[in-house]
Amino acid sequence: MTQKSNIKLPNKILYHHDFKSINETLNFLNDNLLSNHNFKIFNSQTIEIDFSKCQKFESYHISPLACIIYEYQKAGFNIKLNGITTALNKYFLESGFLNFCNNYNQDTLFPEPINPNIFPLWRINQEASNIYPIEVGRFFENNQLKGKDLQPLNTALGEMMNNVFDHSGCEIPGYVFTQFHPREKIIYICVCDLGCTIPVSVNKYLKENQHNEIEDIDALLECIKLNFSTYSKPHNRGRGLDNILSIVNANSGKFTLASGKAAIQKSANSDFNLFKLTDQFPGTIVVIGLNTSNLEIKEMEISDEIQIF
Repeated sequence: MTQKSNIKLPNKILYHHDFKSINETLNFLNDNLLSNHNFKIFNSQTIEIDFSKCQKFESYHISPLACIIYEYQKAGFNIKLNGITTALNKYFLESGFLNFCNNYNQDTLFPEPINPNIFPLWRINQEASNIYPIEVGRFFENNQLKGKDLQPLNTALGEMMNNVFDHSGCEIPGYVFTQFHPREKIIYICVCDLGCTIPVSVNKYLKENQHNEIEDIDALLECIKLNFSTYSKPHNRGRGLDNILSIVNANSGKFTLASGKAAIQKSANSDFNLFKLTDQFPGTIVVIGLNTSNLEIKEMEISDEIQIF
């Protein structure tokens, strides 16, 4: 008779820390994907995320981490957060991340903001994706950016989410998070999905049109060219990422795109920084930062009606 082992295997622990480069960030995400989970070593249904070595949690870490957590929770795992300081707990509450970890499958149309600088984490829903940029623009205009024309923000958000639906082909649409940093006067937006990578999408398109396949880094550069299209819908064919870059340049902003085994970064009116990643990231991350000091003043609407006082 075989005796059952009483050895209890440990929980898997994801150690989130201060990443010094985009390569470090992507390596952390890759290492902790559900597809890389070793069930022979970690048989517990609990995944622990340890933030004890995290001195500075960036706003653009929330959306990618949410994608990772969603996959684990959908597979039946419980998520436990460890090593959270009082300040980080407050931030996770205001960002909507804490609520998401407790109830990943909630289907709220839009999250209720708590902090005037933060529009909380949202799982992108295609039916509401056209309304979302308007809601975000209205929120920041009513709070921190009164009188500013936020059309560039609205357009960039729309293009970033269109990119998810047009190219990702994933079951999990993706997550978006937006935060205003008052000291820098910059709004950061991060959209992440775990669908088909941009290089895969680009090379499939090239192959179907009798062209040779290209390296991942070249595929990212190719996809941001004006009028380049793979599966883009007619509403933004060949314009999505080019539009975003134009907005970034016009507003002294920052741009990061990572997909597959490549990443590119760009500041306004500067050359691209190109990165070949150690591992393949099975999705796409787009991050932009817009300098709100460069946003124009919103024109006042003039009524055609004559008012008599």
